[in-house]
Amino acid sequence: MPILFARVAVENTAYHFDKAFDYLIPEELLEQAKPGCRVLVPFGAGNAQRLAMILEVSPEKETQNTTKQVVAVLDEAPLLTNEAIQLVFWLKDRYFCTLFEAVKLLLPAGIHYRMKTEYALAKGRPVEKEALSKEESALIEYLAGKLVRLRIFDDEAGVMNLDVVQTGGEILVVSQFTLHASTRKGNRPSYVRAAGPEAAVPLYERFVAVTGKLLGRPVQTGVFGADMQVELVNDGPVTIWIDSKRKEY
Repeated sequence: MPILFARVAVENTAYHFDKAFDYLIPEELLEQAKPGCRVLVPFGAGNAQRLAMILEVSPEKETQNTTKQVVAVLDEAPLLTNEAIQLVFWLKDRYFCTLFEAVKLLLPAGIHYRMKTEYALAKGRPVEKEALSKEESALIEYLAGKLVRLRIFDDEAGVMNLDVVQTGGEILVVSQFTLHASTRKGNRPSYVRAAGPEAAVPLYERFVAVTGKLLGRPVQTGVFGADMQVELVNDGPVTIWIDSKRKEY
C-alpha cells in the first residue's frame, strides 16, 4: 500500500503559529481520507484530539519532523471542492485569518446540525457486560430503558404520549464531562469530579449499546474526548433531567 500524508488545517490554532500540518494516513483510512473531508488528529504536546480539514493528500510531507497519524475520517464524501480549498488559502492571505477559520466560512450551511450523521464513536475494543459492576450494569439498564420509553413526543391530538420507538425517531448520545462542573468556589468551573476515560469510556460504550438494542436501530454518537460543535432545535422547549440516584419510576 502507498504511504500518503494529509496536509490539514487544524481548528483553534493561533494565527502566528497557523499553517497546514502533515499527518500520516493509516492504511485503513486511505480510501476515506480525501481533500475536503474533516478528520480528527492529535495536536500539541498532549496530543489532544482536534477537528481538522484535509487540504491536500500527498506522498511527500513538507517537514522532516516525526509525523503523527490521522485518528478518524468524519465524512463519507468531501465537503469542500478543490476550488473551495484554493479559496481557503486566498482567504487566509487576504483577511489574516487562520486556515480553519477560512474553512468554516466555506462549509455547507447546517453542517453542524448534521453532526449526528457525520460523527461516529471510534472503533475500539468490544465492551463486555462483565467488565462493569452489577451496580453499573443495573444503572445503565435503567437509564437506557427510561430514555427509550419516555413518552415525550406528541400524538395526533398534540399530547405528549409517544416514545421514540413509536415515532420512528433516532437518538444521539454525546459524552459531556462539563455536566460535572463545580462552581462552588471562584468563577472557574472545576471538573475534578468527572470520571476519567478509563472509567467513563466503558460506561459510555455500554450505554450506547444497550440504548441501541432497546431502540432497535444504531444510536448516533459523538467522539469521546473530542471538542465537538453540536447544534439542535429544542422543540418545546422541553428539557428532562433523569437522576440515576433518585429513580422515579
